[in-house]
Amino acid sequence: MNDIAHSLEGWKLSELEHHYGASVHLLNDPYYSTLLARLCSADTRQPSFNQLIRRLYEGLCRAVVNNELPRRVRRIRTRMAATTDPVSCRP
Repeated sequence: MNDIAHSLEGWKLSELEHHYGASVHLLNDPYYSTLLARLCSADTRQPSFNQLIRRLYEGLCRAVVNNELPRRVRRIRTRMAATTDPVSCRP
Protein backbone atom coordinates (compact mmCIF):
# COMPACT_ATOMS: atom_id res chain seq x y z
CA MET A 1 0.00 0.00 0.00
CA ASN A 2 1.31 3.45 -0.83
CA ASP A 3 1.36 5.86 2.10
CA ILE A 4 0.91 9.49 1.11
CA ALA A 5 2.90 10.56 4.18
CA HIS A 6 6.00 9.12 2.53
CA SER A 7 5.58 10.94 -0.76
CA LEU A 8 8.56 13.27 -1.11
CA GLU A 9 7.63 14.78 -4.44
CA GLY A 10 7.97 18.51 -4.26
CA TRP A 11 10.02 18.39 -1.06
CA LYS A 12 12.53 21.20 -0.95
CA LEU A 13 15.04 22.31 1.65
CA SER A 14 13.90 25.56 3.27
CA GLU A 15 16.69 28.13 2.97
CA LEU A 16 17.08 31.82 3.75
CA GLU A 17 17.98 34.24 1.01
CA HIS A 18 21.45 35.76 1.34
CA HIS A 19 24.29 37.33 -0.64
CA TYR A 20 27.09 34.91 0.32
CA GLY A 21 27.05 33.07 -3.00
CA ALA A 22 25.64 29.80 -4.33
CA SER A 23 27.93 27.57 -2.26
CA VAL A 24 26.55 28.87 1.07
CA HIS A 25 23.25 27.50 2.40
CA LEU A 26 21.46 29.02 5.39
CA LEU A 27 18.72 26.74 6.66
CA ASN A 28 15.40 28.33 7.48
CA ASP A 29 14.49 26.26 10.53
CA PRO A 30 13.14 27.92 13.70
CA TYR A 31 14.05 24.95 15.94
CA TYR A 32 17.70 24.86 14.88
CA SER A 33 17.92 28.66 14.89
CA THR A 34 16.80 28.56 18.54
CA LEU A 35 19.39 25.90 19.36
CA LEU A 36 22.08 27.99 17.67
CA ALA A 37 21.03 31.06 19.67
CA ARG A 38 21.22 29.03 22.90
CA LEU A 39 24.65 27.72 21.89
CA CYS A 40 25.91 31.28 21.34
CA SER A 41 24.54 32.56 24.64
CA ALA A 42 27.12 33.66 27.23
CA ASP A 43 25.15 31.59 29.78
CA THR A 44 25.68 28.27 27.97
CA ARG A 45 28.12 26.00 29.77
CA GLN A 46 29.11 22.33 29.73
CA PRO A 47 27.48 19.84 29.33
CA SER A 48 24.75 21.89 27.56
CA PHE A 49 27.28 23.24 25.04
CA ASN A 50 28.22 19.74 23.80
CA GLN A 51 24.57 18.62 23.78
CA LEU A 52 23.59 21.59 21.63
CA ILE A 53 26.51 20.99 19.25
CA ARG A 54 25.42 17.37 18.87
CA ARG A 55 21.78 18.30 18.11
CA LEU A 56 22.86 20.97 15.62
CA TYR A 57 25.20 18.61 13.74
CA GLU A 58 22.53 15.88 13.68
CA GLY A 59 20.10 18.37 12.15
CA LEU A 60 22.67 19.55 9.64
CA CYS A 61 23.46 15.97 8.59
CA ARG A 62 19.73 15.21 8.26
CA ALA A 63 19.26 18.28 6.05
CA VAL A 64 22.20 17.33 3.82
CA VAL A 65 21.04 13.71 3.47
CA ASN A 66 17.47 14.76 2.67
CA ASN A 67 18.60 17.34 0.14
CA GLU A 68 21.60 15.72 -1.56
CA LEU A 69 21.10 11.95 -1.62
CA PRO A 70 18.87 10.39 -4.28
CA ARG A 71 15.39 9.22 -3.29
CA ARG A 72 13.50 6.21 -4.52
CA VAL A 73 10.29 4.46 -3.64
CA ARG A 74 10.82 1.17 -1.82
CA ARG A 75 8.38 -1.47 -0.65
CA ILE A 76 9.24 -2.77 2.80
CA ARG A 77 7.25 -5.46 4.55
CA THR A 78 6.47 -4.33 8.10
CA ARG A 79 5.64 -6.31 11.25
CA MET A 80 2.00 -5.35 10.78
CA ALA A 81 1.86 -7.42 7.58
CA ALA A 82 1.75 -10.61 9.68
CA THR A 83 -1.60 -9.57 11.18
CA THR A 84 -3.21 -7.81 8.22
CA ASP A 85 -5.05 -9.27 5.28
CA PRO A 86 -3.27 -7.81 2.22
CA VAL A 87 -6.47 -7.93 0.14
CA SER A 88 -8.39 -5.73 2.59
CA CYS A 89 -5.63 -3.07 2.44
CA ARG A 90 -6.02 -2.37 -1.27
CA PRO A 91 -7.78 0.86 -2.22
